[in-house]
Amino acid sequence: VELAGAYPARGDVAGLVSALDARLADATWLVGEACSVADAACWAALAAEPSSKLTRHVARWLRLCDAQPAFAQAKATAAKAPAASGGGERGSGCPPLEGAVDGKVVTRFPPEPSGYLHIGHAKAVLLNDYYAKRYNGKLLVRFDDTNPSKEKGEYAANILRDLETLGIDVEKKKEAGGYVTMSHTSDHFDHLMKVAQKMIKAGHAFMDDTPQETMKAERETRTNSKHRDAAADVNLAKFKELCAGKADDWCLRAKIDMTSDNGTLRDPVMFRGNKDEHHRTGMKYQAYPTYDFACPVVDSLEGVTHALRTTEYNDRDAQYAWIQNALKLRPVKIHAFARINFVRTLMSKRKLAWLVDQKAVEGWDDPRFPTIQGVVRRGVSVESLQEFILSQGASRNVVNLEWDSFWAINKAAYEPHALRLMAIEKQGMCELELTNVPQYDDEGVHAIIAPRVPKDPSLGERPVRVSRKILLEGEDVATLKAGDEVVLVRWGLVKITSIDGTKLTGTYDAEATNFKKKKALSWLAMSPCDCPPNGDLVPCTLVEYDYLLAKPKLEENDSLEEPGVLTPVSKVETPALADPMLKLISVGDVIQLERRGFFRVDVPWRPRKDPQTGDVTMQYPRLIYIPDGKPQHKVPFSRLPSAAK
Repeated sequence: VELAGAYPARGDVAGLVSALDARLADATWLVGEACSVADAACWAALAAEPSSKLTRHVARWLRLCDAQPAFAQAKATAAKAPAASGGGERGSGCPPLEGAVDGKVVTRFPPEPSGYLHIGHAKAVLLNDYYAKRYNGKLLVRFDDTNPSKEKGEYAANILRDLETLGIDVEKKKEAGGYVTMSHTSDHFDHLMKVAQKMIKAGHAFMDDTPQETMKAERETRTNSKHRDAAADVNLAKFKELCAGKADDWCLRAKIDMTSDNGTLRDPVMFRGNKDEHHRTGMKYQAYPTYDFACPVVDSLEGVTHALRTTEYNDRDAQYAWIQNALKLRPVKIHAFARINFVRTLMSKRKLAWLVDQKAVEGWDDPRFPTIQGVVRRGVSVESLQEFILSQGASRNVVNLEWDSFWAINKAAYEPHALRLMAIEKQGMCELELTNVPQYDDEGVHAIIAPRVPKDPSLGERPVRVSRKILLEGEDVATLKAGDEVVLVRWGLVKITSIDGTKLTGTYDAEATNFKKKKALSWLAMSPCDCPPNGDLVPCTLVEYDYLLAKPKLEENDSLEEPGVLTPVSKVETPALADPMLKLISVGDVIQLERRGFFRVDVPWRPRKDPQTGDVTMQYPRLIYIPDGKPQHKVPFSRLPSAAK
């Protein structure tokens, strides 16, 4: 339902059609076995589109929708309504900020450097950035480094790298005096200690050594701590001991309201001891403020006007306001938005870190991870991610999205310009000899000229080498018999004359022009060279990834070690041979392997010199498959277990 508005909002009706076509290829309705609100929402988005923009499956589905009485009535009513003005511009789903003044708005993004940014953080980053630009204001990136036990300089550095990937180059824009500034909560630790002492003196805070489990039980039963009414001078002395590392079992709690129905107001912890080394301040401090205490204080101190927070913080909004009011600080307006959720996606930083520590994945940039670095390696277009998130807007409605829907949008970013090449899986490949094609054994290069992108001649042309002997996919050959006519993609018509195991013969028809209803085959010309092995064809590895999670949603108490939680096989590597032009492709480039799909170059073809021995070896390409929204069993040549028909 959300996507029914997301595609048109970014001007991508074709993306919506593509996503629906993948679903409707083997289904009557979008969800389940009957018409639903999902059908109504998508029908409303496409009902006025011309038939030329629709696929066969989508056109059939629209006719079925039109036959429903309620849809027909809605269409008639819409035809009588006046035309709406405006359009689906970038950020059209983002409502105005309350009390915003042009040129005065300051938003902030406060990441904790305890892991890498993931797509959930991307929504927070991009919404804060959007509003800062919308109101000609400023965006503050403030590292919430209040827990040295979890934080590392490595994480902070990679957060800056991820922000740059998302289009927010903090260092560059800060140096240029731009709209982005950066700070750390640790810049204000001394001030926060003074503020805490001020609250103690005013009777708004007290020191407590109640054990954690007992404290939890008392908060649930709304029972006051035995220390709640201790004298201010006693609390102040004990707080100073805490900050000196001499009261490890104590913490500082706000004195708010233990009878409140809002659990966050039942005397929350504001400061606690921690003797771990801080990645910025070293061992200077022995106690640290909690995020819930530091955030409202530092937000006000640093000039933040609007704090954008996910709806999971709604209960804490009253606590945030109480702290600012108790300290007589300038109030900050809070704007809530829903977090973004994808099914079968692990978002917990703690559990992601466990997988990294167990070496169950390749690292924080593993393409199965929802981290920014992971999804970019998987082939997510940053532009598509930006547009998709802003099209979702700052709604408070929590949405659980299917990755397939996003991948269909993402495909539109690459399809218009990705270079088309071909590759053949090594295992089972077969040899076809075209008996009426010259041998080409003079070491010359013989090629035809084909467009780099068939639908856009303006992007230029490329050579496609041809030969008397060519390689075919074993999976394709298994479907052929003598007498079949097939089309060699970008070359022409061939008639198969004989099949003997992995050896085939055939004749090439240079005059043929009618290729309708003929099976298309991808192929590679066998090299006229004898050395190196495979001639100038490029050995490469095609890598497919599946979901890490075997279940749609991970519950809080689920252990990753339990059977049935993680997908048993979520990564498959397939050795292949590819077009010689793959040698010219760089890391990060996206290409389309004909009949296979889109791939991102993870490792390029390059000579590699050993720094110690000086020996030069060849680094062969690794290409990561980019999903396009199709169900896994419809992905051509997929070797993932989930693709089994």
